Amino acid sequence: GWDGWGGPLWLTLAGIIAAVALVLPGISVSYILLVMGLYEELTRSLTDFNFAFLAPLALGLVAGILLTTRILERAMDNHPRATYMIILGFVLGSLFEVFPGVPQGWELLISLVAFALGFAAVYALSWQETHAKQA
Repeated sequence: GWDGWGGPLWLTLAGIIAAVALVLPGISVSYILLVMGLYEELTRSLTDFNFAFLAPLALGLVAGILLTTRILERAMDNHPRATYMIILGFVLGSLFEVFPGVPQGWELLISLVAFALGFAAVYALSWQETHAKQA
């Protein structure tokens, strides 16, 4: 069970870790919970309304979301290019898990067009934000 985790303090820490996966694209919250050995107990606790397990985890999730978004916002303000590259790395790194097959034919063309449009949108927003701050 979850008692091996050390109780509420560890569950709060696990919630903070899981929150990073909620905020950043390309990271699966379910997978993080599986790695930490909490997924089965979480599903059981949701079914049984086990608030002794859920409350510290939820507290950690809320704290982690606030902390992660604050750190991400500061990183975007101070180092936008590097931050975008890190996020792009998470997204590209998760592609093989999300989409294990290699597209062919029309799927390949559609994938390349969608990638180009997404890249152009992020680049345009980044350029617009950078130039708005300089003005």
